[in-house]
Amino acid sequence: MKRNHRITNKGILPAMAAIFVDVLSYGLITPLLVAAFAENIFLADNPALQPLMLALAFALFPLGMFFGAVILGDLSDRWGRRKTLMLCMAGLTLAFSAMALSVALGSISLLLIGRLVSGLLGGSVAIGQAAIIDRSTPEDRPVNLSRITIANTSAHFLGPGIGALLADSGLYLPFICISLIAIATLIWIAFAMDESRRIVGKGDIINWQRPIQVFLDAFRHPLIRQLSLIYILFHAGNSMSYQFFYIFLGEKFDYSPSDLSLFSTIAMGGGGLITTFLILPWLQKRFTPMNLSIYALLSAGLLSMVFQSDILMALRWLTGFVWAIALVTAYVSTLALFSNCVEEERQGWAMGVASSVFAFSFVIGGLSAALLAMTSVEILICIAGLLLILAGALLYAIRKNFD
Repeated sequence: MKRNHRITNKGILPAMAAIFVDVLSYGLITPLLVAAFAENIFLADNPALQPLMLALAFALFPLGMFFGAVILGDLSDRWGRRKTLMLCMAGLTLAFSAMALSVALGSISLLLIGRLVSGLLGGSVAIGQAAIIDRSTPEDRPVNLSRITIANTSAHFLGPGIGALLADSGLYLPFICISLIAIATLIWIAFAMDESRRIVGKGDIINWQRPIQVFLDAFRHPLIRQLSLIYILFHAGNSMSYQFFYIFLGEKFDYSPSDLSLFSTIAMGGGGLITTFLILPWLQKRFTPMNLSIYALLSAGLLSMVFQSDILMALRWLTGFVWAIALVTAYVSTLALFSNCVEEERQGWAMGVASSVFAFSFVIGGLSAALLAMTSVEILICIAGLLLILAGALLYAIRKNFD
């Protein structure tokens, strides 16, 4: 049975807040995970298991996202955006509360459960974007899309900053902070957000096979198949570089939790922020998405290798800053390539495939941390750089297929 809802602009700010919290939680976590394992909070009496557990901690979030994103998208069509966003905020509250307890108690089980739940119920970005687009007319859509960008990039910048401010006073405090922000956002959504679209009604909601089907769909379309293989190399190299940068700084230079979070804020977050608002709009007016993707991937790969070389620390921070510029450029440009491969009516499908492949790639990248038991972090950073370079080289080799 269908029922209509009046579509209004009420709720754009709560939807932006949901996007902000989701991205904030993602940007905060990596330096804190690295610091927690470096300080032997977990498995202090069995250090041989630490690389494997760190790998699981990295991989469980994207594994949860792989299954959760598609299911939450379906759920938002059935329940509506408002209820699904509330579910996401409740999930993040529980997940980060569990992780705060895990750090306080030294419980690896609670940490892994929290990581998985945060991935399964971390679909606020896509659903919040859908809620905002639902409320947009053709006239105000550009303004509303820019609000999505502001929520996203500001959260990337501020998340690690929260970690830097709180971590040295207690590594569990940033996790508690995210939990409190998530529960406040849930209350805001509950009282200040109306439903933005018609409810479809009841039916089969939870289909655990559908995320796998979406992933397999990538390999049935010739151009999407080629892009997906490159996307796997790209984001496996991306996730490996990102996590091993922090491990390298902690292992080789004794960076504290606040040091790692500050590096994430200034180098990674700062590079992403300036690219989104200044550099990328300038580049997009002068270069095609294909050329931007190729040269950004090649540059990111080379910068990964430079990062682990014997250079001054100030130059290493600058390298991380420029690496973030290259990664954001490559990410946006390769998404444009996915979009350009299909007709207008299949845009949602193409973006769903890209998200599925992205999550799968991050699972691979996360599991690579287990290799720390067998080789050095410097070698792993070099491997990550080679994956990025290979992605750029393969894209260059097939570029004529996309003309």
